[in-house]
Amino acid sequence: MYIIENEAHDKISEHKNLSKVKRPDGGWSTNVKVGDPIHDEGGEVYFIQQVLEPVVGEGPRYLGWGPLEYVDGSWQRENRIGPALPPTPDPEPGDDLYNHRDLRKREYIKQLGEDNSFENTVGDILDLMFKEFDSLKAAGTVLTLEMEDALNKITDIKEAFPIPEEDE
Repeated sequence: MYIIENEAHDKISEHKNLSKVKRPDGGWSTNVKVGDPIHDEGGEVYFIQQVLEPVVGEGPRYLGWGPLEYVDGSWQRENRIGPALPPTPDPEPGDDLYNHRDLRKREYIKQLGEDNSFENTVGDILDLMFKEFDSLKAAGTVLTLEMEDALNKITDIKEAFPIPEEDE
């Protein structure tokens, strides 16, 4: 950003680039450079100054621009940033945005880690659980009908799509 100022450092106008600058007298100047004087048809002298934009604050959140000020021989406008907002709390059952599947998936990834994808992680956990249930059945534990049904479905899927030997 650039400022046209008079000799008393009063801001006359603001510009995004210097390819074509409208002077206060209504005329146009082209190819002006920072610091060069611009003379209007009335004999007034103006100067182009670049606006410095120091970053103020720390954090990832953009808070906006401060006021444009002439400070210590240069025009400045603070780029203000601040700390991240606290995370939004998880929705509770009964809330409009409550979705137990999304919340569980996020928590599974957080607690169990994530291989190349969530699907790989779930597949690895299912394989581990399948082995444990086989051990329980071998020890004489009777599983519920629902668990037996789920294990049969997992078995059918594993047989239909075996892990290649090089991946084992």
